[in-house]
Amino acid sequence: MERYGSVQDLERGRQSLLLERDPKKLVINVCVDTGCSALGAKRIFETFERELADREMTGQVDLKPTGCPGFCQQGPVVVIDPQDVFYQQVDESDVVDIIEQTLLQGNILGRLLYEDPRTERRYVYSRENPFYAAQKRLVMRDSGLIDPTKVEDYLARGGYGALAKVLTRMTPEEVIDEVERAGLRGRGGAGFPTGRKWHLCRALRSTWMAAATTPCASTSPTPSRR
Repeated sequence: MERYGSVQDLERGRQSLLLERDPKKLVINVCVDTGCSALGAKRIFETFERELADREMTGQVDLKPTGCPGFCQQGPVVVIDPQDVFYQQVDESDVVDIIEQTLLQGNILGRLLYEDPRTERRYVYSRENPFYAAQKRLVMRDSGLIDPTKVEDYLARGGYGALAKVLTRMTPEEVIDEVERAGLRGRGGAGFPTGRKWHLCRALRSTWMAAATTPCASTSPTPSRR
């Protein structure tokens, strides 16, 4: 991947990535994070790789190992995009049916859908799933949608946009104010407010710089006593 030397280069690179990607292309997102991997997700991913290759579908379908999309207790989780079909508790033996029924024929496999234990309703799409419906994911919103080993996936979804804004459009004081308003806290035992810490460090640095530029009065060395 090319090295970006400016914010303008970053944006040009992002647009180039978006132009290369077909939003209608089928994508199989397989969670391979800790919880799902403990339940065999990596074997499921390898089975998808093998079955797609046997059918000469590797170029027609994107297969992505992803981070955790949440809902770990229902793993292994497989999400088919762009339709957003959410399959849970997937097994290696389900891979062939997912390819032949869902990918090739557009059929939904009812046995792999999440069933709400209260209403007994089955949900096809993750966006309608009651586990996700009440959530508004922010920091982890792309987990489960991108391959964490490919920075191109991150860039295509707006990655480093906040950094570009900080570096080109905000003063240090505005950045600190933003962090203070966000209410972020340190992950040490005390949970000290991050914005306050940054504010104190900024003020202390200014004090040091002022002291460093103040001329010091000349002093004579004190004679030693023997």
